[in-house]
Amino acid sequence: MFQYEKLANIVDLVFITAYDTQSQMFETSCQARPNSPLRRIFSGIRKYVQLGIPVKKMILGVPWYGYRYPCESFNAGICFIKKVPFRGCNCSDAAGVEIPYKDILNFEKLSLTGRKWDAVSQTPYFEVTLNSTIYQIWFDDPSSLFIKYKVGTDLGLAGVGFWTANYLDYSNYTMVQSMWSILP
Repeated sequence: MFQYEKLANIVDLVFITAYDTQSQMFETSCQARPNSPLRRIFSGIRKYVQLGIPVKKMILGVPWYGYRYPCESFNAGICFIKKVPFRGCNCSDAAGVEIPYKDILNFEKLSLTGRKWDAVSQTPYFEVTLNSTIYQIWFDDPSSLFIKYKVGTDLGLAGVGFWTANYLDYSNYTMVQSMWSILP
């Protein structure tokens, strides 16, 4: 276990990786879920504060990518995924594949359901069928990222960051502008 408070005392900033939060899913049924749900962001920040790390040293790191989960079964909008254990948990995001934001937009064009919004996690997702397999794709986009950036700003964090800027199509001005222009 890292000694976070001691580390925070000797570094200028702490980059909070508020992504890949589904690497360990403690639920009994394995389901496709958001990569960076808002509740987990609040929970993580609160835990760092409880460890004695000042908010002025924290940078909120968010994803510029998503996960594509193949559904083993699909019922009432829930994509049940393969059990892929990780560090003592039944389920993990390893059942899916990390995909760049630029590819997500291409998959979204193939979706019959179109973009959906999960109000609890403040995250978009959609389903797409490829070669007779239903996939559920959870991702962050300018709408969800704006909300998460606002959390960082409202809580007085030192700033926001993201992983992975190279997952954009830099020949697509609209895509690039929509992602970069919302940074606080």
